[in-house]
Amino acid sequence: MTTAEVYDAARGWWVLAEYAEAEKFAVVVSRDTDQVVMAIAIEQWHHDGSGRRAFSGTILGPGDAVYDTYVGQPDPTPTAKRSPVTYVEAPAFDNLLCRCGCGEETQSTWRPGHDQRAIHQVIRADFDGSVAAFLDWYQEHGPSTPH
Repeated sequence: MTTAEVYDAARGWWVLAEYAEAEKFAVVVSRDTDQVVMAIAIEQWHHDGSGRRAFSGTILGPGDAVYDTYVGQPDPTPTAKRSPVTYVEAPAFDNLLCRCGCGEETQSTWRPGHDQRAIHQVIRADFDGSVAAFLDWYQEHGPSTPH
């Protein structure tokens, strides 16, 4: 499976108790290897009206504390379960630094709105502040399928 396919399969729709929405991170475990293959910072929960829930968030990569702790490691909760998704408590990561570089602490990947700040920092630095120039570049060089 591609990264996007793993993410889409992992994020839902699952029958979950309401308290699941307090979770901040999810890890995806391969049933073949019992190893963590993906870490996701949960940013939003969605409901389908029938009691099923799904989340959306950011796929974490090397250099992120949660990724570095779990990905490539054995299933952190190796008890029998129906879902390949495990929600992990990460109290050591409750005070992460926002990835935009502002230096502020967050309990996720970004402070609210700071993902946009980071995007526009890149656009200013690499495209002279022109969103149109970035979009033109992305149309020509970006991935052919959305994430």
